[in-house]
Amino acid sequence: MNVEHKSIRCSSFYMLQQLENYNDIQSIFCYRNQLSELPELPTSLKLLSCGHNNLTRLPKLPESLEKLYCIKNLLTVLPELPKGLKYLGCSLNKLTHLPNLPESLEDLFCFGNQLTSLPNLPIGLKEMGCSQNKLTYLPKLPDSLKEIFISGNQLTFIPKLPDSLVELNCNNNNLLILPHLPESLIKLNYTFNPIYNYIKNNCNGEIDLHHKENKIFANKIGSWFLECKYKPNYKYCRDIVNKEYDEVFRKSIEKN
Repeated sequence: MNVEHKSIRCSSFYMLQQLENYNDIQSIFCYRNQLSELPELPTSLKLLSCGHNNLTRLPKLPESLEKLYCIKNLLTVLPELPKGLKYLGCSLNKLTHLPNLPESLEDLFCFGNQLTSLPNLPIGLKEMGCSQNKLTYLPKLPDSLKEIFISGNQLTFIPKLPDSLVELNCNNNNLLILPHLPESLIKLNYTFNPIYNYIKNNCNGEIDLHHKENKIFANKIGSWFLECKYKPNYKYCRDIVNKEYDEVFRKSIEKN
């Protein structure tokens, strides 16, 4: 056990048990020690680095905690996260879901788990790394995001991107369309997606040309809709559309 400047480095569970005598400790480093559990943590703790162990669960986290590094363990669930947490690194575990994320969170790294969805993202989140999971959709992306890493999932679309985004890595998904790309974007990787091959083969690999063609096509659909709605010679089409709409509306009323 090495204690200096309110920081502690431990190499065994026995040493960690001595923590109850160090309630003023602010940082704990106990990574790469084959630990299977942790004792009760100090109430003043601000940083916990317990990655590369055999942890299956974490103890209750103190409200003072600001940074949590628990990468590469055997965790299937995380405890409730402190309201002041700024950094969460829980990659390479066996997590199927995440707890509610505190609004204070700025950095989220959870790649290499078994996540199928994400909770609502904090409004101040700056960096998000959720690659190599089983995500099929994303929640609303906060305007504060600078970097997004979501490769190796099962996404078919991405919600509106924040205007401040600098880097987007979304390769190896099932993306059929790309959202509007902000001018702030510097790095983009969207290979190994259906949309990549489409843009490569039909738009000479130019994303701007693809978005331009999409806008033209959308305008055409709008014109066709107006023609079907108002022109007498499109009465048959109009009747079919109205019938389908009424059926969908009826089913939605029955469900409620």
